[in-house]
Amino acid sequence: MPKFIQLTDVHLMPPGGALFDTDPEVRLRQALRDIRANQADAEWLIFSGDLTHRGEPEAYALLRDILDQETVIPYRLMIGNHDNRDNFRSIFPDQPVDDNGFVQSVIDYDSCRLIMLDTVEHGKHTGHMDEARLSWLKDRLAEALDKPVYLFFHHPPFDIGMGVDRIRMVDDEPLLAVLKTHPAIRHMYFGHVHRPIAGSWHGIPMSMSYGLNHQAGLNLSGMKHPDRSGPAEYAVTLADGPTTVVHFHDFLYLYPVIITPGMGGGGGFKRTMAENMPVKSEA
Repeated sequence: MPKFIQLTDVHLMPPGGALFDTDPEVRLRQALRDIRANQADAEWLIFSGDLTHRGEPEAYALLRDILDQETVIPYRLMIGNHDNRDNFRSIFPDQPVDDNGFVQSVIDYDSCRLIMLDTVEHGKHTGHMDEARLSWLKDRLAEALDKPVYLFFHHPPFDIGMGVDRIRMVDDEPLLAVLKTHPAIRHMYFGHVHRPIAGSWHGIPMSMSYGLNHQAGLNLSGMKHPDRSGPAEYAVTLADGPTTVVHFHDFLYLYPVIITPGMGGGGGFKRTMAENMPVKSEA
C-alpha cells in the first residue's frame, strides 16, 4: 500500500531567524523527527511549497542541511509564492525540473502516479498554470493511462471563502479542462492556505494542511485573516486501490491518554510525556 506524507509551508528563515515569534527551523526539525520516529515506513515526503519565507540562498542552504541531518525517507521539494525559483535550484540542483525549468516532477508507484506542479509566477503571490505548464501536466496525465493520479499544488484553484482567495490560482478553467482528460484523479493536495480544509472541486477530492510555522485564523467574512501561532501538522496518505485515506497529525500536541472503562482500565485519563517537545536549533 503506497504511503506518502505531505508537509507544507515551512517558511524557513536564514540561520537564527524567527518568524512571528516562532523559530521555523525548530518546527521543521520537530516535524522531521516525529516522521522519523513514527512514519519511517513512508516511501516519500512531499513539501508543497513556501519552503522559505523570503527565498534567500542562506535559507535554502539551511533547509538542505536540516534535511541531510533529519530525514530518513526520500523527499520531493515544491516551491510556493514565498520562494525564489533560481535560488532554490542553485542549492537543490538534484531536485527535478521540467524542460522549461519549472519545479515539476512525477513519482511512480506500481499502483498510482504522484504529480507535483509548479504554480509560482515570479513577483506575484497569485498562482499560475500557463500553457507550458498545462501542456506538461496533460502529457504526464496521458502517460499514466488509467492509473490513479494524486496531484500536488501550492495554490488552490478555487475560493475557500477567506481573504486568501485574492491570491489563489487564477488559471482554474484551463486547469480543469486538462484534469478532465484523465479518468482517475484520486486526490489533490494544496498548501498556501495554512488551514486544515477538505472537500472537493468539480468532484475531485482535495485537502489542505496547517502550515508548519504559522496558521491562518478562521475568518469567513471575506476579509483578511489574522496570522497566528498554533498547531502544526503533516498529512499521511494511505492509498489502497479505490480507497484513499488522509490522516492529519498535529505532532506537537501533548495528548492525554484516556483509559476507557471495560477495556482494561478503570476509567479516567492520564497524561503522557510528548516524544517531541521543543528542540534547540542545531545549526
